[in-house]
Amino acid sequence: MAACQAGTALAQEEDEFDHGTWVLILNSYHPDHVWTQNVLAAEVARIREVFPSARFLIEYLDAKRFPSPDRLQLLEEAIAAKLRDRRPALVVTNDNAAFDFAVRQREALFPGVPIVFAGYNGYDELAGRLPPEVTGVASTIAPRATVETALRLHPGTRRVLVAIDATRSAQGTRLDILRDVAPLRGHIEFTFLDDRSMDEMLAYLRSAPDDAIVLMSYYNRGTDGQFYSLHEAIRLVAENSAVPVYHLYDFGLGHGVVGGHLLDGDMHGRQAGDLAVRVLSGESASSIPPIPYSEHPPQFDYTQLARWGIDPDDLPPDSWVINRPYSFYDAHRYEIWATFGAMALLVLLVIGQSAAIVRRRRIQRELAQREEDLRITLDSIGDGVIVTDAQGRIVRINPVAARLTGWEAAEAIGHPLDDVLNLVDPESRQPAPVRIDHVLKHGEPASLDSRSVLLSRTKNELLIDDSGAPIRDAEGAIIGMVLVFRDVTAEHLMEQKLRQAQKMEAIGQLAGGVAHDFNNILQAILGYGEMAEVAAEPDGSVHEFIGEMLKAGRRAQTLVSQLLAFSRRQVLKMEPLDLNEVIADLTKMIRRIIGEHIALEFVPAADLGTVLADRGQITQILTNLCVNSRDAIGEGGTITIATGNVTLDTDFCAAHAWAVPGHYVKFSVTDTGCGMDESTLAQAFEPYFTTKGLGKGTGLGLSTVYGLVKQHRGLVEVESQVGNGTTFTIYLPRSRRSAAGGAAPGDTQMPGGHETILLAEDDPMVLPLAREMLERAGYTVLTATDGEEAVRVFEAHADAIDLAVLDMVMPRLSGRAACDRMLSIRKDLRIIFASGYSPAELPADVAGARDMVLLQKPYTHTDLLRRVRETLDRGRVPQQTGRREGGA
Repeated sequence: MAACQAGTALAQEEDEFDHGTWVLILNSYHPDHVWTQNVLAAEVARIREVFPSARFLIEYLDAKRFPSPDRLQLLEEAIAAKLRDRRPALVVTNDNAAFDFAVRQREALFPGVPIVFAGYNGYDELAGRLPPEVTGVASTIAPRATVETALRLHPGTRRVLVAIDATRSAQGTRLDILRDVAPLRGHIEFTFLDDRSMDEMLAYLRSAPDDAIVLMSYYNRGTDGQFYSLHEAIRLVAENSAVPVYHLYDFGLGHGVVGGHLLDGDMHGRQAGDLAVRVLSGESASSIPPIPYSEHPPQFDYTQLARWGIDPDDLPPDSWVINRPYSFYDAHRYEIWATFGAMALLVLLVIGQSAAIVRRRRIQRELAQREEDLRITLDSIGDGVIVTDAQGRIVRINPVAARLTGWEAAEAIGHPLDDVLNLVDPESRQPAPVRIDHVLKHGEPASLDSRSVLLSRTKNELLIDDSGAPIRDAEGAIIGMVLVFRDVTAEHLMEQKLRQAQKMEAIGQLAGGVAHDFNNILQAILGYGEMAEVAAEPDGSVHEFIGEMLKAGRRAQTLVSQLLAFSRRQVLKMEPLDLNEVIADLTKMIRRIIGEHIALEFVPAADLGTVLADRGQITQILTNLCVNSRDAIGEGGTITIATGNVTLDTDFCAAHAWAVPGHYVKFSVTDTGCGMDESTLAQAFEPYFTTKGLGKGTGLGLSTVYGLVKQHRGLVEVESQVGNGTTFTIYLPRSRRSAAGGAAPGDTQMPGGHETILLAEDDPMVLPLAREMLERAGYTVLTATDGEEAVRVFEAHADAIDLAVLDMVMPRLSGRAACDRMLSIRKDLRIIFASGYSPAELPADVAGARDMVLLQKPYTHTDLLRRVRETLDRGRVPQQTGRREGGA
């Protein structure tokens, strides 16, 4: 309003004075326009600083409220009338409409008069094609800088709502905003509200999302034609917005907006005034480069910062903040600084007289700081650290060392190192002190020859590694020693477990290999024995001898099965079982095994759950446990077998390291025998460990139990006390499947035939045996002793051979490779693989092959003939049969 009144007064003044230097100022908007007022006042003030007698003719196009071309025609006529008898020295235009009008009417109204423009939006389009004698200041806004500052102050912001009207000048501003914020649009959503009336926009802003801010520019007219002053529009938006409002111009500050990097009207006007002064001073406007950008100082309103919870310390550096609360410092700044100056002078005088004291205190502080840094470092590391003086007495001990030795740090200070660090040899238990004298005398690092046992003051024993090194002063003299040691007990235990696991793996591999070789030998023994038993007179002694031989062979077969079970290389035939039924079926056999001098009790649980298990291996587990109990009882006692359902929860498992949470069916074998001490209990499941006399045990019984239980994904718990007997409890995962009934009796017929069979076997004992078995059953047999020979025989008789029985492992060419060669010749060939390995030990491409039929060694006469007949009758049906559960 002041600028408006000034403009009117100046115009009246011009009516009174016809002579002198004067300036025509054309404003694009109306006199009440805030931006126009600020820019105009700064321009006039700046010109009058240099030209106090300058006169001004000020005109307003009012282009926002009345953009009609007819009105501009009337305005042109009015200005022409005012300029009829006078010529301005300079034309100043504020904003685009005024500049466009001045350029368009220049020749008609003020030809050749230089022009200085201000507030021009979209200068990039104007640059390079300015008319002669024109310069000025471009009006550039800083939407990107304002949004980036808002994003730092509101980290959760994802949207920017741009409040702007649809007038022509505002649409130019919209294009400027879009160009400037282009780098942000990949992760920030910009929504322009220029397609709404004021009421519609306010309704939208009342429910604005929490992740948004408002960025406001000019808003003078809504889509409904309603006109608003700039301050009125800002107040309405700020009062109704649910989120913070930022602005692009300084006239918004103090009217409800938070702030921003604002285009300052006063600063902009003074820049234009500077250019006007230069032109009025005689410089050519064409020689003065236009200023292509405006300054945008960060400005904020303290009231709005408090409203939206923004810490002023988070604002950009050099920010201007209005409406700050009263500050005593701001009100009395000069007095305060004067007082501080006097005090500083006094302090300097005191410092000058006390320089020596200050230096000494500084050195003391530095030493204290170094001491504190050293303490923090030593207290933070995970190793124990002890520092001694030159006499070997402790001067520092960190918390880890104090904890490991059992000494309080304050109590350990001053003691000899050997008193606190009590080390003994782990084997001889003799003292093994650190070689302090060697380190202090020779200045060489030293470490223990091997891991030593630290006997702490609290009677704990820890295995440690340590090393010592000398401490030297600045001159290189030895003034002490530092010893670093760490607890390696857990590491040592892990190494022991790793060695044990490696030993078990090696034993398992050995067991698998031994089982394979035994199976080939047993194949010949049992096969020829069965044939000899059939040929011998039933009532003769030879028949009896052969029977005993076969019993011995089957016991050897059982031992091989135990080796495979121990090494977990035996494939199980899993089926749902009722342990009550399985155990009840076994009680008669178990009574024969344990003898009449030991009572057997069975306590079955009601509603016992089922388990998924191998019936034969459950039998072996129970038998081994009962035999173990029998040997522990001796002359007389009781073995109790009990079953039950149990759930192991996390609390139970936390207290029992061997346990795994879940639902289980358990069975236990409890005896009244001699029990085991802790040493025996720790080795109970180790292979070949036995407490029985020579020839009374293999040492595989309990290790086999352990291996079989682990194959069933089960758990084993042992409880024993010397003199009070032992209880072995087996936990097997409970199954939801119903228990299956007993197996149906097998077909005892000995099938034969007249087909031609190719038999490939590299073992000189097994080949003639298998050939004899097949030929006695009526088959024609062609033989080969390795894979290459088998392929040659097949090539010679490809059309005649109905079935190939191939040993899996043969020299020159394996059974699998020979099979592939044969199938390439005749795809419908039926094949049986024979192997002394368990299926789990076979190569993956063999064990998983769907076209494989496996005959497990050692096989009986009946097994061989039945498998051959089944394969011939079935034709080429590719599958892996359920008979793969063979022993060894």
